[in-house]
Amino acid sequence: MTEYLKRILQAVLVQRRHRLYEERIAEQAVPYDVWLKRVLEQEKAEILTWKEKMGENAQEQVSVSVLSREAFSEHISSGKSWERLGGLWIITSDPGALVQEAVCEVRRYFTEHPDCSIAYGDEDRYLKPGWSPELLQSFFYFGNIVAVRKALVEKAVLKSRERQQGFSREYTMAEEFYDIMLCCVDEAKEAGHIEKILFLSGEGSGGRKGFWKDSDIPESFRDWGRESAFDAVKKGHRYSDVRIPEKKEEQELVSVIIPSKDSPALLSKCIHSLWERTDYGRIEIIVIDNGSNDKNRERILRIRDQLREEYRFRYLYRPMEFNFSAMCNLGAREAAGKYLLFLNDDIEIAEENWLTIMLSRAAKEQVGAVGAKLLYPNSGSIQHAGVINTHLGPAHKLQFAPDREEYYHGYNRCAVNVSAVTGACLLIKKEVFDEVGGFSERLRVTFNDVELCFHLLRAGYRNVCCNDTFLYHHESLSRGHDAELEGLERLHRERDMLYAAYPEMWNRDDWYSGKLVRDIEEGGFEPACRFEEKQISRKARPERIRTGGLDPRWRNECLRMGMEFTGDEQAWRTGLSGGGDYYIQGGSYALYVDNSRYEKSLLLKCLKEDGEEEELWKVPYEACYRPDFEENLRDIDHPGLYGVSIWISRDALPAGRYQIGFLWEDACSRQKLYGFCGETLTVGERTESL
Repeated sequence: MTEYLKRILQAVLVQRRHRLYEERIAEQAVPYDVWLKRVLEQEKAEILTWKEKMGENAQEQVSVSVLSREAFSEHISSGKSWERLGGLWIITSDPGALVQEAVCEVRRYFTEHPDCSIAYGDEDRYLKPGWSPELLQSFFYFGNIVAVRKALVEKAVLKSRERQQGFSREYTMAEEFYDIMLCCVDEAKEAGHIEKILFLSGEGSGGRKGFWKDSDIPESFRDWGRESAFDAVKKGHRYSDVRIPEKKEEQELVSVIIPSKDSPALLSKCIHSLWERTDYGRIEIIVIDNGSNDKNRERILRIRDQLREEYRFRYLYRPMEFNFSAMCNLGAREAAGKYLLFLNDDIEIAEENWLTIMLSRAAKEQVGAVGAKLLYPNSGSIQHAGVINTHLGPAHKLQFAPDREEYYHGYNRCAVNVSAVTGACLLIKKEVFDEVGGFSERLRVTFNDVELCFHLLRAGYRNVCCNDTFLYHHESLSRGHDAELEGLERLHRERDMLYAAYPEMWNRDDWYSGKLVRDIEEGGFEPACRFEEKQISRKARPERIRTGGLDPRWRNECLRMGMEFTGDEQAWRTGLSGGGDYYIQGGSYALYVDNSRYEKSLLLKCLKEDGEEEELWKVPYEACYRPDFEENLRDIDHPGLYGVSIWISRDALPAGRYQIGFLWEDACSRQKLYGFCGETLTVGERTESL
């Protein structure tokens, strides 16, 4: 009877927890439509403030005409006079879809940027990147709204007509429009980005649906220009891809630099696939070995000697502590090629034209580092499609996403401009590499590739990821994951060093909209309403508890944890630690149990010298809704309230290094779970600089 009453009571408690779980999600979730309305209201308020400040001058500075694409094309083809049209044209797929203040917003932008001659605006379904020449060569990413000065259009039309004379057939309306816009860019050299939502598709979105996957976008609002019919239109422009000679004797030498140690099987697969599946003929291979054991060294030499003489690689055996940057720089000094290709030994070539595609971008003026899409072998999932610089630091967008889908306006199918590309496959002109001083050898293991790319941006170059080709990456087979305390500590230290050297790059990415989520490690391209730290985080108070207060029987491997940020306020706001309260962001979920039943607390264990008693602190918090985990952990029971986002007063904890863990207490029984991860919070430490 007692057991029966216990089950009845527990069922009531579980139902109550389920209701509380749903209520907490409802309180925290911000639907996309609600967020969009808020953004549009904020932007409207800004433009009204500007109009009030400018007075009548706001209307007189720039005269604007709004034209549909069809009306624009008809005007061009008819040869009508330009006189009656204003000095600035807004060309859109649908004039009725412009937001109320779109004309005034365009007028303001061109008033404040008098040297700008062409610009594009954001759309509710496409929060666009900043000026991206390679993306414009991939498709017409300007989309449904572009503004052009009349004087520039006049020049571009004349140039386009000259180009049409050499075309094998008459342009279609879309081809002519695309060509005219490319001619505008040829003359203007770049396009401005009006970072305001000026065009509404009229289709609502509740979050992921209709935003992340291209298959969810209505046909009438799909991107265009990627079709093969536009290939000829894209040639001969300022930012067109460079034609790479097919004959080996006409090609430039590419030096392939492969750091490797104790991985002869991987190295052999990499080199053999390089020769067997690459249609570009003029390459040399340099292997940098920082200390393989005698047996593996002999195997590598045997692999080299078994190759035909023209395919043999140079083998530089230089025993040293692992330093990826130093190994790559050594290879670069030994290289004879005009181009340097840094390649991990766990890369496997998949497509024959991959290097030709990459070279067609690397050969352009002002292009710095060029990368390629990397896939996990045997799964078809994306490992790398360019590095996005988020609030949490450099991140790989679309990681683990199946490449069979197209995401966010073909991002994983196009050449895209990015802040950085991975050093696992990085192509660059040798003279440009030497100009910026190569890889920073202070960054031995991580972020050295990102630092190189940041340096290139600072020097005026742009970086490109060729997501229209791919290679396979057997990631971390050769070096392993940074999962332990030592590896994570080094990871955070080198990230801090990176942003201390490039403070202008903290939480900034010119090719990733500020309206997309930045505050979490979200793999997709979601609107910022998915998670906004300032809306979600709360102040928490640590409670000191006895170290022996945790029963060892509560420790359970079913508890999974992950941390996204641990540091002080100055580090969160600027990337440079040294002041303010402490912020902790991450989360936890548990296997095999109903996650909604538990109250959660952080555990902070102060790591002491040998022999000293460890101090333990408990930090209760209210779990945060994380739609990304709810969507991705479909086999977990109620994982939505995964997140922790808390601030702790700077004086609440003694100085020291604290290992982070979680304590889960079942609100429907006496069960408890706890565990610790490899992440730490350091109280009272400043950032080291490069």
